[in-house]
Amino acid sequence: MRQHVFSRTGLAPALVVAALLSACDSKPPTWEALLAARITQEFPGYSVNTAAGQLLVDRPGLASKTVDVNDIAQFCRRGPRDCEYAKDQMVIDLRAPLPATLAPPAMPASRAASTALPTTSRPRVAMD
Repeated sequence: MRQHVFSRTGLAPALVVAALLSACDSKPPTWEALLAARITQEFPGYSVNTAAGQLLVDRPGLASKTVDVNDIAQFCRRGPRDCEYAKDQMVIDLRAPLPATLAPPAMPASRAASTALPTTSRPRVAMD
């Protein structure tokens, strides 16, 4: 009995080979695309517009921010630890500021003056 070219056993390897060949033709992602994906992963409500070397991040209810892609890419070229650090700093910078109710309270001026260290020192006493 003659086996058909598109039999189940022959189709799976053909699909794998076709998928690998199609992946070879695609371009690698740009720094802009990688960083934009990280931003939208962290902040699904933000929209990111890419430009050459920059990302314009529109944050609902907050001012838009511009991210310099080349600065972060320089860290990423140094290694994975530096790259993760730079991306984490980018994410921290894009976060909304803490509301006043969650921010640490400011110390009153009268208390700040009372907790200051004295400017004069006591004479040292020799211990025998």
